[in-house]
Amino acid sequence: MMLPRLHVITDGVVLARADFPRRLAAIASLGGRVAVHLRDRTADGRTFWNAVERAAPVVREHGAMLVVNARPDIAALVGADAVQLGSDDLSVPDARRVAPRASAGRSVHGQDEARAAVAEGADYLIVGNVHPTASHPDRAGIGVAALAGIVGLGRPVLAIGGMT
Repeated sequence: MMLPRLHVITDGVVLARADFPRRLAAIASLGGRVAVHLRDRTADGRTFWNAVERAAPVVREHGAMLVVNARPDIAALVGADAVQLGSDDLSVPDARRVAPRASAGRSVHGQDEARAAVAEGADYLIVGNVHPTASHPDRAGIGVAALAGIVGLGRPVLAIGGMT
């Protein structure tokens, strides 16, 4: 599996912006070079569904990768390319039962979690935070050495958190 080099990850604030459709179209116009992660951990199911239902056609129109975070049911409904799962979400096998056509990624925060994600069949890993970051001030970064060990597990890896 080849991941795009640029991943754009939304939150509830971004999804609610009046100019989000215009900005999304500009980002998605990069086509297969970008993945758009539709994510809002604060929204109820209906609110998130409404946002994804509006955004998915824009992403699809431009050929960008569509990733739905935490909700394999919504990923299946819009035909997402992937579902991104956090540690509190469904397991990869359970997510595949709900969204069998979507790739399954797992967010991990260290080598043990990464090994477990690979063992459960994750197609790719999002690893973070690698360095200290304002979004997680209570969590020290895992560092480049730990990241290298995770890359060695043989799955595509996207490193986030304090990366420049």
